[in-house]
Amino acid sequence: MALLDSEIVSDAACSVDLRERVVGATEAGGSRRAAARVFRISASTASARHRVKVSGSRAAKRTGGDVRSRKIETRQDRLLAMVDAEPDLTLEVICGRLSAEQSFRASVSVVLSFAWRVV
Repeated sequence: MALLDSEIVSDAACSVDLRERVVGATEAGGSRRAAARVFRISASTASARHRVKVSGSRAAKRTGGDVRSRKIETRQDRLLAMVDAEPDLTLEVICGRLSAEQSFRASVSVVLSFAWRVV
């Protein structure tokens, strides 16, 4: 039976109970696509089995929000030292230096968000 796009449930809308049933079906030997058809969810949602093996959690992954700032946090010491040495640096210059020195491309908005958090 083919599903219409409007009949497929996205990952965000799935309850933990549904996730457990999908994981149980795939661990019992069924394919993820077969489980998706049975439970009327998308094939990517049925891939929760992989997420369970990797993270041990059947809960939905965090959605939205800022992803790049976690990467800039690892460079906090370098950024603070850079600004301490030259307090008048512009955000564009800081981004350029990060790119040149650390092989890390950051947008002005990411650097600004970082500055707001640490100051």
